[in-house]
Amino acid sequence: MFGMGNIITFSYIGKRSHDPKPKVYVLHPNWRGNVHALALKQIPNNYVELIKFLTQKDFSDLKDKNLYKAYYRWKNLMPPKISALIIYNTFVSRIPAIRRAYRKYKPSGMSGVRILSTNL
Repeated sequence: MFGMGNIITFSYIGKRSHDPKPKVYVLHPNWRGNVHALALKQIPNNYVELIKFLTQKDFSDLKDKNLYKAYYRWKNLMPPKISALIIYNTFVSRIPAIRRAYRKYKPSGMSGVRILSTNL
């Protein structure tokens, strides 16, 4: 089974689905009945470090000063306490390039799930 921080691919059938075989970075595997993820095809390469920050537990190697400052706001919310709503409100909704990549998938529409990587 996949979890936060995994990169997965799968076949998806849904009402508003535009990509039948998405490749996504999982933010939360089951929050309020949906898989919350970022569609990797939609994310610019310069946001990779920010995306890694969303679910990692060790923040000692952060190079970006702003991300390091954000760590202090998050230090009491480390996984598994982080919810998809916190991630969405803190990062996804505030950064347009990432907001466009945010997706929710119903597990019933997912099939053939493959874990490509356990980290970014």
